[in-house]
Amino acid sequence: IAIIVNINECPTSRISPLLAFPTGHSIENNLLAIIRVSLTRIHYIGLIQTGHQPQNQMHQSPHPLFSERHERLWSLIYPQIETEDLAHDPLHILRVYHWTCRLAPEANANVELSGAAALLHDLINIPKESQLRSTAADASANASHPWLIDSGYSKEECRVVMDAIRTCSWSKGASPLNPEGLALQEADRLDAIGAIGVMRNAACAQAMKRRGNS
Repeated sequence: IAIIVNINECPTSRISPLLAFPTGHSIENNLLAIIRVSLTRIHYIGLIQTGHQPQNQMHQSPHPLFSERHERLWSLIYPQIETEDLAHDPLHILRVYHWTCRLAPEANANVELSGAAALLHDLINIPKESQLRSTAADASANASHPWLIDSGYSKEECRVVMDAIRTCSWSKGASPLNPEGLALQEADRLDAIGAIGVMRNAACAQAMKRRGNS
């Protein structure tokens, strides 16, 4: 955090040797690299502490509860996920998935359907500063339907998953429509606190700045 706070006061030539980044890169690019590395390390440390073994490829799930349908769904949507916004990248989705599966039994939710909703909850990522931000959850829910069908979910299962996605957004401020939505909403908010929350906040601010916002 100290590096992030003071980075704009330090010449790039002094920052780069300490962090093994090449000189000549802009401070903004170096800051994004710091955030990316930090989020990745925190993500994998969390997995190890909870007994999960990280995989070498981000598209491979580190969570043992992944069902065959989850595996199929993840392989289909992974190429569609935005990777430039570090606050809503594949690692964020996997962390939310992990928490959703853990919380689902306490919420009396179906783990299979809760996990599917978690994998799809940020399918459409609308920038935080956009006036349409509050519609992102509905957009993700609507866009998820064909991916769910292709992954073997029934019409009724699709309805449950889509209803769960519709209420997960903090920006929308809606109450969950079903137990699966409750598990997902709580999981998504857990990823906004603690060390990861701090780094995601910095990543979001940098993404907004790069889009021309002060």
